[in-house]
Amino acid sequence: MSKKEPVVNHKQSSQGWFIRHRLALGIVVFVLLLDIFVTGFMKFGYYVVTCGGMPVQVTYYAIGWGGSTLYNTPGHYLPGGSAATYYCTEQQASNTGAVKDLYQ
Repeated sequence: MSKKEPVVNHKQSSQGWFIRHRLALGIVVFVLLLDIFVTGFMKFGYYVVTCGGMPVQVTYYAIGWGGSTLYNTPGHYLPGGSAATYYCTEQQASNTGAVKDLYQ
């Protein structure tokens, strides 16, 4: 006797996978969007790995005439923030026109 294998409709099985995992996919998309637009921790983590240590943080402050661009050395800032830009060295940060924050 031979056994009959069940017929599988691949279109239905792929739709079933999406339905079963839509909550997990929604959470992943929400976390990624939150990080991109609000926290910026993944960008900070990328620069920690790329630079081999804590990067220099450059932030633009819109205060006064035209604002100012300041950089903070490692240990003098809180990581994250979607508006922050990171560089591996102080020289790279100062080449962008940023000046060292006096309140360090």
